[in-house]
Amino acid sequence: MLKEVDREDLGKIIALKSVEQELSDAVQIAEKAAEGSALAGGLMKQDGKLNFVVVIASGDRLKEVMLKPPNVGKQGSN
Repeated sequence: MLKEVDREDLGKIIALKSVEQELSDAVQIAEKAAEGSALAGGLMKQDGKLNFVVVIASGDRLKEVMLKPPNVGKQGSN
């Protein structure tokens, strides 16, 4: 059974489509930066800005890597 998507989730879906970088790209960058393997990833809004968040397993530790997408819908010009 499908549940109704709330406004926040719908906003994230729309924002993800407007981001020029793919989540898979963010995962690859995070894995290299944290020297580990990605366990989870997603899009998070913090302080009014969208960021990719990727959880990396590195040795016996978990690291959270936040990446700012290069261009998102309503941000200023480049």
